[in-house]
Parts: sequence; C-alpha cells; structure tokens
Amino acid sequence: MDRTEPMVHHGRKPRCIIGKGPAAIFKRRKEDAARTGKEDGGYTAGGKQFDRRSEELDTKGTVEQLVQVLMRYAKTELEKTRAIWIWICYHIEYDIEGLKNTALRSSDPNDVMRTRKGVCAGYASLFQHMCSIAGLQCKQVSGFSKGAGYKIGQKITGDPSHAWNMIYLQGSWHLLDSTWGAGNVDDNISKFTFKYNEFYFLTHPAIFIRNHLPEEPDCQLLETCVTREQYEKSVCPEHDYYNLHMVSCHPQTCVIETVKGKASIAIESSCRMKFIFNLNETETEGLLKLRDNGMNLDVYPPKIGQHILSIFASREDSDGEYNCIMKYRVDCSFVDTSMIIPKCLINPVGPSWISEKAGLFNPTQLDPVIYTDDGCCTISFRTKKMVKITVELRADNIQTMPNHVILSEKKDKVEFIVRLPRAGAYALLVFDDVTGYICNYLLNCSNPAVKWPPFPSSLGNPVGPSSETEKVGLLQPSHPDPIIHTDDGCCTISFRTERMLKIIVNLRSDDIQKMSNHVILSLKKHKVELSVRLPRAGAYALLIFDDVTGYIGNYLIVCSNPSVKWPPFPSSLKNPVGPSSETEKAGLLQPSHCEPVICAEDGTCTISFALKKNIKTYCTLDSDEITLTKEMKSRHVFQSQDKDKVMIRVHLPSSGTYVLQVFIKPRDSTSSSYNYLCNYLITCTNTSVKWPEFPLTYSKWNEEYELVCPLEGVLPRKDRVFFKLKITGVTAVFADASSLTYTDNGYWEGSCSTVGIKELIVSITCIGEPNYRHYILKYSIA
Repeated sequence: MDRTEPMVHHGRKPRCIIGKGPAAIFKRRKEDAARTGKEDGGYTAGGKQFDRRSEELDTKGTVEQLVQVLMRYAKTELEKTRAIWIWICYHIEYDIEGLKNTALRSSDPNDVMRTRKGVCAGYASLFQHMCSIAGLQCKQVSGFSKGAGYKIGQKITGDPSHAWNMIYLQGSWHLLDSTWGAGNVDDNISKFTFKYNEFYFLTHPAIFIRNHLPEEPDCQLLETCVTREQYEKSVCPEHDYYNLHMVSCHPQTCVIETVKGKASIAIESSCRMKFIFNLNETETEGLLKLRDNGMNLDVYPPKIGQHILSIFASREDSDGEYNCIMKYRVDCSFVDTSMIIPKCLINPVGPSWISEKAGLFNPTQLDPVIYTDDGCCTISFRTKKMVKITVELRADNIQTMPNHVILSEKKDKVEFIVRLPRAGAYALLVFDDVTGYICNYLLNCSNPAVKWPPFPSSLGNPVGPSSETEKVGLLQPSHPDPIIHTDDGCCTISFRTERMLKIIVNLRSDDIQKMSNHVILSLKKHKVELSVRLPRAGAYALLIFDDVTGYIGNYLIVCSNPSVKWPPFPSSLKNPVGPSSETEKAGLLQPSHCEPVICAEDGTCTISFALKKNIKTYCTLDSDEITLTKEMKSRHVFQSQDKDKVMIRVHLPSSGTYVLQVFIKPRDSTSSSYNYLCNYLITCTNTSVKWPEFPLTYSKWNEEYELVCPLEGVLPRKDRVFFKLKITGVTAVFADASSLTYTDNGYWEGSCSTVGIKELIVSITCIGEPNYRHYILKYSIA
C-alpha cells in the first residue's frame, strides 16, 4: 500500500546519519554548498544547478532517450543515481485512478514514462529500468509500509503492498523510495500533490525500517533483522523527527497503555525545541513540559478507548511553524477524573528554557501542577535584568476573574501571589512585553470552603515597589513586599530620594465609596514618607502618583482587626504635610520641626524657620473637632519675626487634632492676601489643656516685635500683671495707663493692675508723635 499521508518538507535537509558511503558524501556536499554559497561547479550531485537540470528536463522520447540526456552531466554513480531520482520525483504523478482500479494500472516502465503516472510499483520499476540503462546495479523491493491506510498498531497481513528500490553504490547497497519522494496524496486518496521530499533518498537502513518492511529480510540491510512482530509494535517517527534532530523517544512501542489513566512520553532532542500535541486531532488533555534537550508529556485521555496522539515540534527560533514528528495510539482502560485540565491551559506548562530566555530563573515551583488546600499559593523567579511581566488567572467555568493575582517586581525577583475565588482548576498565565506568552501553571484546589474575595479593584500590578518606582526616583523602600499587614490599622511607608519629587497618594477601598484624608504625605529632602490610618478593617489599595509620570505604583494594605476605627485626618489638612521642597523654595529653611506631626501634650508648641527671602508669614489654626471662629483661628497662633528667623507659637484651646496652616507673601506686597505654603498636624490627648487665646494684635504690631509675657490673651481680674516686651523705634510703651520702663537689655518692662477694667490695651508712642498713642495689643479681663 502506498504512502498517502502528507509528507511536508520545510527546506532544511536531514542531518547526515550515515558516516561513510555515497549518502554521506552527497549530504556533506549539500551542507558545504549551503554554507559557502557555492554550487560545487553546478554539476556535482546535490548541487542546485545539477538538480535543476533534471527537474526542468521535459522530453517526449523513450526511456532510453531520457536516460541518455540525463547522463550527459552525470559522471559518477552517485550523480547518475541522483539525476534519475530527481527526474522521477518531479515528473511522475501518483496514479490515483490506477490505485482504485487495477484494470487501469500499469507498472511497466514504458507505460509509466508515456503516461507520466504510476503507483508505487510503477515508480520502482521505472527507477530500476533507468538505472539499468545507465549501468547502475538496482533492485526493486516489495514489502509493507506504514503509509496510507495504515492504522497504528495494526497487524501486517496479506501480500506485500508497497515497492521501493535498492541501489548499489561504492561497494554497498542503499535504500530509496521515489514514490514518497515525489509528493503526497490527500487523506481521501482523491488528489496527488507534487511535494518533493529529500528524506527518502539514500535513507539510512535503521531509519528506513521504521516504515518500510521488505518481504525479504536481507533487503533490510541491517546486521540484525527486524521481525514482523517488532515492526508492528515499533513506533514510526515521521521524517521531520530526523530533520529536526530528535535523538530518541520513549516508549519505543507505537501503542501505549495508560497506567491509572495516564500515558507518559519522553523525547530527547539535540538542541532546544518547541513541542505541541493533540489527542484525536482536537483534544489537548495533557501536560507537556519542555526541557533544554527535549520534553516530557503526560496525557490523560478523557474517555475509555483508543486515542491517536500526535506530537509536533518546531525549532527554537521558528515563528509558530510546527511539523508532526510522531504518532502513538493510546489505549485507555481507566479515566483519571481527579486530574482536571482546563481548556484555558496552554502547553507547554511550567517553567522552561522559554521562561529562562525571557529572564525568569530559579523558579520556586518546578512542578507545572500546584495543589493548594487553602486556595493560596506563591510562585517566584529570580531575575538578572528588569523584566516587564503581566499575569492572568483563567478558569473554564468563570468568565470574569479580575484581581486574584498580585505581581511583585523586585530588583532580582518576580513574585506571584494567588488567591483563588473557589475550588477548581485554574491556569496561571505569565507574559512579558517582548516575548508575549512565557509559561503557565495549573493550579488545583479541591477544598469547597475556599472563597477568597478579589483584591481591591483599584489595585494594579505590579504591586509594591518596582522598576517603575525606582525609575521615578523612589529608592530603598521601607516595605519591599507588596502586602502590608497591620493589626492596629496604621502603617508608615518611606522611600529614599535623590531629587525633589512631587508625589500624590490616594487610599482606595471597594467597600468605602468616600475615603478622604486617611494618608499623610511627608516630602523631605532625601525622604518621602506615607503615614496611613485605616478607617476600619479591610483590604485597601494605596496608590502613588507623581506629577510627571502619573501613576507609578501601589501597595495592598490589609487589616483584620474589627476594633480598628481610625477617624480621618482633619479635612483642612493638605498633602504634603510638614516642610517640603516647596517651603524651602519659598524661603523658609531649617525648620525646627521636620516631622509632619507634632505631639503637644501640654497644648503648646513653637515652630521656627530661618528666613532666606524677604517674606511675611501668616498662620491659622483649624480643627474638625471643635468650632473655631475666624478670630480664634488666628488668635491661638502668635508670630514674631526678625530678619533671619520667624517664630510661630501655638496654644491649643483644648485637646484634639489641629491643622496649623502657614501662608506667605512678599514683604513689599501691598496686597492683603497671603498664599498657602504648608501645614502641620498638631495633636494633643491631654484633656486638661485649655489654653486661652493670644492677645489681639493691631495693625501697628510689628512682626519684629517680641512679646515675652503675658502671652495669654485673657488676664486675671483684680491682679497685677507683669509685662515684658521687646519693641524698637518707639519713645514709650504703656500697659493701660501704666508706663513701662526701658531696661538695659533692650526690653520694656513693668506691671499693671487689672482692678476695675474690662480690657487692657498695650500702646506705644512713636518718634515725632509725643502726644499720640498707637494701639498694638489688647487683652481681655477674666
């Protein structure tokens, strides 16, 4: 029976199996020509120009005349054999009608020459006759083949059904099959297609015996002959098995019986190769794992019975072109229902040389199948370069499944944290921005209690610090891991910086629609710090942006403590909190308080800055916890300023959380408006704190004046109060009607009685105005 399955040739010739003899010489010449670009004079057997003469020769004469023309440029026996082989392969069409109707069939070489058609016996008889005319010793061989109509594992019975040739060259016999070298017939045996196949020219006997069993054992050309039973049981690799440099396969039998529902196959190759497979042409119930030199395949047939397993291979650098290299029959007597392989799983599975080539090394999970009882797993790879990775979790029975995987990219490590939504079989697919698909894992969970919710919808991969945060300028993170667990609902994250950055942060949760002011951002000279207070237990995404790149990274913050109920920071608090590059840029340097939060347990604090520019400051105090009038907001803050320094005193009216806002304007500005510059968060938990307001200042109060005492804006009744102020450029200072004395140390000092008065005014007399007093301070009497 003739071979009619497709014999596809993809350009590259099989490697030389034979070490000596004409076949080896021919193949070496072909390889040398391909390497050097020379055609060996154009006339040597195997050269393109030599083959082209036979391909293009079209004569209507007799066989003898044809051979005479072919031999003009053929000097050696090998060249003569080659010329005859090429002409037959390119000019004799397989006789489909003759195969179906013996009355129409003729194997006489003259008939084949005249009609240009023949079955296998016609090809073989024509080849033998042409060789005889050319003076070559050639035989026609009859036997059996694993070609058209052959069923894997079938018994060989009946008369011989195929024919080929033996040729005697340089002292030994060699095998060839011009029928299979000419082309192929479709599966329906209705159409022949010329498709030249180099593989069956002078094929090594050990390979030829795989699919050609001669009736006479001596025609095998093997030292130890293969029996009919061995031939029936042996696997039959396709010609591309050898073209692609496969080394060995296991099992060697063409029929595999499953063990506990599984059949295992291993193939060794001489180099890195890509493999795929199918069962019965459409099914892919199996796990294929690539190795540096081959692959391992476990197949799980979905039902009892016989299945045809086809294995395909492709070169490492090929763009998706796969060739069939072998087929097995898998006999299944038991179905392993515990092994569920989702259709969304892509073979090959697990890490391989493909993932290494993309930059992922030393995987923590070498096995492509991961079993998890709690529905969670973590997979990591070492990296030697920056790799942009994306991951996707898929399942056949869940259409949409976002945010069940966290990807973390560290300097030399990539990590995937997976939480499954429920029990089942899942495919975890890994991609990069250059190669595309890299690898995938099969995740199996049989625990019905597993019901992990998705990570927050606003969480984006990669999570945690990555190459992007480092690229922007956020270095040496205090939290290198993507997930932060906090029991008290608080956490502080910091980065080192080498330049000024404008950072924005946003805390988000799927359970809370509006969630403002739960993060304090502090921008220092070489440090960025984020202080988070969660409103309640739950999972949160902390998103980080900058003013140039936009989004640069995020963290997952998790709290399981149900007692956590942190209120928001004051609504008037603005990020960044505390001094920053902007305060320095504006001219306020060397802050006395570098931290954004000031704890004032006695209800007081004094903040100072060195002044670099000629500016004026104005400060207010605000709070969401108590109602502060406009006057109270300004009168619980008292400022003094000289050329090089500004001092801001704060007296809190009660315990609580407050915002101190600092505004500025140029000293020579005529505008009454100030521009916002920065703010602090001031906290006090001491419930006994009840500081009164500072005294009211009038427009004549100069910021360069200094009030030492009294600082309280409310004075006791029926008492004598001591005053001490540093005021320059005046001739007199009065506390109510009492004149204060100018001392040697430059202060105005004195006391005043509060008997019989409701308010006390401090006034000054300026130079050149001896009879006029200007109000500068006002105190209330308790």
